[in-house]
Amino acid sequence: MLAAHAFARTTPAVVINQVGGGWVVGELRSESQIKSSEPRTRPCEKDTILGRNDALVTAGAAVSAPRGAAVEQSPAMAAQEEPMTMTMTTAEGVINFRLRADAAPDTVQYITKCVHSKLYDGREFYRSDFVIQCGLHGSGVANPHGDLSVNETTRAPMMSNVRGTCSIAHWDVPDCGNTEFFVNLQHNAHLDEAYGGYCVFAEVADDASFAVVDRIAAAVKGGTHTKILKVIVQ
Repeated sequence: MLAAHAFARTTPAVVINQVGGGWVVGELRSESQIKSSEPRTRPCEKDTILGRNDALVTAGAAVSAPRGAAVEQSPAMAAQEEPMTMTMTTAEGVINFRLRADAAPDTVQYITKCVHSKLYDGREFYRSDFVIQCGLHGSGVANPHGDLSVNETTRAPMMSNVRGTCSIAHWDVPDCGNTEFFVNLQHNAHLDEAYGGYCVFAEVADDASFAVVDRIAAAVKGGTHTKILKVIVQ
């Protein structure tokens, strides 16, 4: 049986559930869904909103060529070999995230659109427990990109919710989430399966960024939300 608990350091709309001895990321959604006590029941349909970016190709795609012949690299192949970076400037410092389009191409494309629309600029990290979490919650800002319509948690190569990975927050199945995402502060392997799994789309890229993540966690836990000043993807 699932036991629901309100998270004292956030609004009552945030719910944390205990599953198999671990805490799963609460049912935090967009403003319109926060106003309802029940998750949506719309099926998680095949992606009809985002489409698939040609530059975000499936991992492991092979190219055949005669032996000894030079293989011309397509822009899509080059994009796959050169992972994109999401750089987030916060009041506590800069976090560099390595976007994992090989594992979650549609999710990376969606987050990239949100970044280009400057949806995260001026927002806050408002939650800190076993994760730190941010998004449009409480901002009153509308999301022009709608919701994700695919959960890529089990897509190969599957990435686990280990320390430093970034994942999409969502309700139970069939909800797939939207702008709300979190950074794992510890190994949270139970999140790989709970409620359909929480899709990993990025990872903290370096030690300096890890130090900033930990400072944000301490600040938010102490009662001070951390401002996100600017986010870019390159």
